[in-house]
Amino acid sequence: MFLPTDDLTQLTGHKRPSAQIRWLQENRWKFTVNAAGRPVVTEAEAEHQLVSRTRRPREQHPNLEALKREG
Repeated sequence: MFLPTDDLTQLTGHKRPSAQIRWLQENRWKFTVNAAGRPVVTEAEAEHQLVSRTRRPREQHPNLEALKREG
């Protein structure tokens, strides 16, 4: 349900909760902070972020070859 502490450390590259929180904010991850002051990230958020970052949207460029054929 939530990322284990070791996974969060590996993801952010930081052990200190304050540095982890900063990394998560800078990279626009959704998370909450628990009563101990540690960031909590759901597995669903991690999957969403990691999958969406590996899929690049197709670039929208005009088809210049089609324009040449019309002319």
